[in-house]
Amino acid sequence: GKEIFAHGIHVLSGRRRGPFVAINCATLPAELLESELFGYVKGAFTGARAAGKQGLIELAHTGTLFLDEITSLVYPLQAKLLRLLAEGEILKLGSDRVIPVDIRIIAATNEDVEACVAERRFREDLYYRLAAFRLHLPPLRERPEDLAPLFCYCAGRIRADILPHLRKPPMQRLLREVLAPGTFPGNVRELDNMARRYCLLWKPGMSTPAERHLLQECLGRQEERLERRSDLKSAVGQTEKAMLQELVGRYRSRQEVAQVLGIDRSTLWRKLKRHGLLPPQSVVNPRRI
Repeated sequence: GKEIFAHGIHVLSGRRRGPFVAINCATLPAELLESELFGYVKGAFTGARAAGKQGLIELAHTGTLFLDEITSLVYPLQAKLLRLLAEGEILKLGSDRVIPVDIRIIAATNEDVEACVAERRFREDLYYRLAAFRLHLPPLRERPEDLAPLFCYCAGRIRADILPHLRKPPMQRLLREVLAPGTFPGNVRELDNMARRYCLLWKPGMSTPAERHLLQECLGRQEERLERRSDLKSAVGQTEKAMLQELVGRYRSRQEVAQVLGIDRSTLWRKLKRHGLLPPQSVVNPRRI
């Protein structure tokens, strides 16, 4: 969902004629990510292409660069990204020539960035530079009015011939009825999976009852899978809470509990708060733990 949202910003901006380049920072190791973002010159490292390589930042010149899971960047890369934001220029791996670039950077993450800053996993100066304009994207379950349009968008990418059918008023009403508030607890990726199954099974000329049954079947498969995932998440949460309760009762300080678990105090505080295991005074001042 984040990339669709970022692409929408790009299309509606003055940079829409420029390229839109997206990368998930969590999918590549740091060594590869640096060369993917900044590029390299001939002979920069063993195995480098003879002609060098243009990085994604340079490819996004005059357009938009979308960095998903930005908190996955290692510290050295964060410093290079900060220089890009501050000076508007990059230095390829193995090069001594500065390249000016004109891009808009949109960054996204599912993590609590402020907690990452507190744990010194993310640079504070980079966070404030990126947070000049912040947007909160609510989960899809809180945006039921977006379900039908997004379903059409996902289905249209898979089968272009199905889109005119989905845009007809009767189908729009049917989609709103089937994808009613509270019936779809997943995210855009789950909705995309539902649309893919629908596109595989849909046939021209289907009756309205048959189409309703098909949509409900696709939705039912998604809900069944989501329910199994939710049960697992609940079981893991209960186990974590029981372990924390036992350790808090056994050790005299939260610092000792954090050391036993191999986590820092801020992470322990968040877990204790989530499970309701903090005394009132700790909620006011988390540094006391």
